[in-house]
Amino acid sequence: MQELERVNGIEKNFVVNHLSHFLLVNRLLGRIKEAPQGRIVVVGSIAYVYAPSVGIEFDNLSGQKRAYAPTELYGQSKLANGLFARELAHRLAGTPVTANVVHPGVVNTQMNRNWNANMPLYWRLYGWFLGLTYQMKTVAQGAATTCYVATSPSLAQITGAYFEDCNVVVPGGHMQDDALATKLWTVSEDLTRPYLLAK
Repeated sequence: MQELERVNGIEKNFVVNHLSHFLLVNRLLGRIKEAPQGRIVVVGSIAYVYAPSVGIEFDNLSGQKRAYAPTELYGQSKLANGLFARELAHRLAGTPVTANVVHPGVVNTQMNRNWNANMPLYWRLYGWFLGLTYQMKTVAQGAATTCYVATSPSLAQITGAYFEDCNVVVPGGHMQDDALATKLWTVSEDLTRPYLLAK
């Protein structure tokens, strides 16, 4: 079973899946704005639905305040991806830069083989019941939506959207919570400030 890991006191999924992307994009943003039509594509996941009921547990970013729930905290990090892209799109309004989030699908990679082995039995049975083991995409299929959002001329004006299978989809839950997205941005800035300043 997966155990709690932390990076600088913050739960590892949140650091790797969200804060590292937040930092990278913000460090590159000046260059992206110089492009005739810059595009930021954040690779999220439909696993955002597994996030805690409050969305982002700002009071538990260390992951230590309750029993470790790896599926929930992975979901929280994927929700953070979507909220980051949403807030970034708002902040880039009026510029030629777009920011969108994509769900590539369940792709047949080593990560998903390991993920399946670490998932609780009830989730594996639920996935089997839904036929998810037979719906895994190839790597090329998994990359299709990301490539489409990054390059399609038809999407030059589309920003702040969530894509699945090369289509805009309206996500549920906290994914459209603008107040939560703004708070996440502020907290992320605070957590990464030393790295943002060290340019």
